[in-house]
Amino acid sequence: MGMQVKPNHRQLYHRTPGGLNLSLRMWSGYGPPQQLLLHGFGDNSLVWQHFASRLDASCSLAMDLRGHGHSDWDSEGTYALSDFIADAVNVLEELCPAPVVLVGHSLGAQIAIRAAAACRERIRAVVLVDVALRPSELSAVHVRRKFRERQYPYESTAHYIALLREQLPLAREQLLEALAEGALRVDGGGRCEERCDPRLVNRDDSIDTLAMRVALKQIARPILFVRGAGSAVLSRTAAREVMAELPQSRISVVDTAGHTVMLDNPEGFCAAVKPYVLRFSALSSYPAAAGLSPYPGGELPETSSQRETP
Repeated sequence: MGMQVKPNHRQLYHRTPGGLNLSLRMWSGYGPPQQLLLHGFGDNSLVWQHFASRLDASCSLAMDLRGHGHSDWDSEGTYALSDFIADAVNVLEELCPAPVVLVGHSLGAQIAIRAAAACRERIRAVVLVDVALRPSELSAVHVRRKFRERQYPYESTAHYIALLREQLPLAREQLLEALAEGALRVDGGGRCEERCDPRLVNRDDSIDTLAMRVALKQIARPILFVRGAGSAVLSRTAAREVMAELPQSRISVVDTAGHTVMLDNPEGFCAAVKPYVLRFSALSSYPAAAGLSPYPGGELPETSSQRETP
């Protein structure tokens, strides 16, 4: 495993059984990783920069999915959901000796659901950020269009950040700069291009709603759904339907945020998610096993950026 020192985190490389090198970033606290963070389609691990940096003394691990960021490209270019899941399970088994809180956004949340169901003994709790629970061709087309728009050479990092600013108008400038750091390959002349495999746009992004609901039930761990108030990806109706089948789940809505909740309103995202993540990260054993409430200490505190759906 190689290592590169970064300002407030380390970059690690892990080789999967299939020979793929996965890039991961670790924000170090005490002990083994207590959270594993999975980004969404077309992003990279630095989408979690603000959040992971504020988890106190907790140790967070975020991975670049295959074909994204600094991770290797899939040799076949298919990028099946099952391959992403296998990578996440392998990281859980090889790099997370103690159970973790698994956090995923969008595609990363879909991966988190299946990975948690496959190895729930390694999971304390799950956070699913703006995950699509129903197929939506309109949303899929929108995501693919934005991905294609970024697949061109850029004269400078500043030009790339300018495009990100157009695509993510609510996101903070410094967070876009961090995202660009993980997204770009820069040549000697300062020109740059995205590291993402352009073949990702051709992957099958269909959603098997039945399989997802089955996996959610199999997790048998506390689940926090998080949605941006302005996002159409995770609707209130879809969330309520799923939560009715999952008594251990709850939802928080972050104001002034769209689909990329942690970039659009980073303070609101932290207020909604940090107490939950640290509460379960601090547990010495899974609470249900000891007959405890899945939310020790009562409900999470209400904030101006966090609302629980009735």
